[in-house]
Amino acid sequence: MSTLWRTPRAIRTYVALAIVLLGLGVGDATASWLFVSDPNTDDTATNPGYPANQGAATVAAYVQDLLDLENPPSLIASKDHYTGAPLTGLGNPSPSSMYVLAFHFGNGNDYWPHTKSFDVFYSCTAECDNFTLPSAAAVGSYRLYDPPAPPTISASVPEPATLGLMLLGVGLAGLAASRRRTLN
Repeated sequence: MSTLWRTPRAIRTYVALAIVLLGLGVGDATASWLFVSDPNTDDTATNPGYPANQGAATVAAYVQDLLDLENPPSLIASKDHYTGAPLTGLGNPSPSSMYVLAFHFGNGNDYWPHTKSFDVFYSCTAECDNFTLPSAAAVGSYRLYDPPAPPTISASVPEPATLGLMLLGVGLAGLAASRRRTLN
């Protein structure tokens, strides 16, 4: 049994099988927090962005511009001296709305491109109860808003179904290549 794991052919086969299982949706990601991509490149808001100050109304106006909303979103939670710990117990938005988290950073963070103190924005329409920043360096505050969900929100990651189909194809190709080598 131990030699089965050591052969290159067996290793390739097990890797291909793992890729196929991932492609079939084992451990498939569900809807959650997404980094906001600005749907309108003609407006003044960007992500990361530079609201004039961290007042709840100022950040809400920035979110309104960023997401092309008709009205500013409602503030539902905030913390001015946030240390970057994971957020829990956020709840979920109603079916016709979403949550938007706005995080303020000082200039000491190299994870996001910036030229001065800045904010980053994440949106969520389902399974929004928890959130952890990918980089909490120089984070100072956050604001949680509940705007209506605009139809033009886009994400910087592929949809789970698309990613699953890609992984399935790679896994099947790996199995076919492994099988061909076995027959030769």
